[in-house]
Amino acid sequence: MPSQQFPTGVVMGERQRANLLNWAYLRGAYVIEDDFEPDHQLVSMAAPPLLAVDQREQVIYIGAFAREFFPALHMAYVVVPRELRPFFAAAKWIADSGARFLMQRVLARYLSTGDYQRNLRRLSVLLEGSRKKLLDSLRRYFGDCAVAEGVTVGGTLLIHFLDLPRALTESFILHARNHGVRIASAHTYYANPVKHVTLLVRYAHVPSEHLDGALCRLGQAYREIAPPLALRAIGH
Repeated sequence: MPSQQFPTGVVMGERQRANLLNWAYLRGAYVIEDDFEPDHQLVSMAAPPLLAVDQREQVIYIGAFAREFFPALHMAYVVVPRELRPFFAAAKWIADSGARFLMQRVLARYLSTGDYQRNLRRLSVLLEGSRKKLLDSLRRYFGDCAVAEGVTVGGTLLIHFLDLPRALTESFILHARNHGVRIASAHTYYANPVKHVTLLVRYAHVPSEHLDGALCRLGQAYREIAPPLALRAIGH
């Protein structure tokens, strides 16, 4: 994921990209690039895919339209180096018959008219606004007790609760759910999990006017389990 690592939102630097490609060239290897949501990156932080700088066709690029539309569309694509295309075509023929022809035609028409790009620009503006509201509410209800990471990923935020030990993760999730807020632990994404609570918050499909209320209720759940010192830090 050189364009944006999930869930941190870290973008691989130019030197790292060059080193990765040089490694592949020297080894005769292929790099599989999972560009899982290229169109939802915030414009100011967008980075070109590794495929764009590959000079020897040793990058296999994978993308999908499920996040832009809906998962049931089952529409994805792979950009394959020419010498591998016969093998991929044979494997695909064995594995599945592909998306329905009618849906392919509808999607192709949507792309060719420019409506797809216009919709993405509209979504970028909405996500940027939602992200700012979410960060403002996070500061309002948690102060310095919560630190956001992954702000370059459209619709996803990684939040570190520095004063909550990791053992309280499930309790925090349960209390949040009781207040009507669905959150998930981010510890499964770590090779060596951090010692504090880290949550994955998805907001792409939450109306922006509901975000402040959701953070307020999350703050209520936090106050129910937080140590006294942490509560004093946020003024409760």
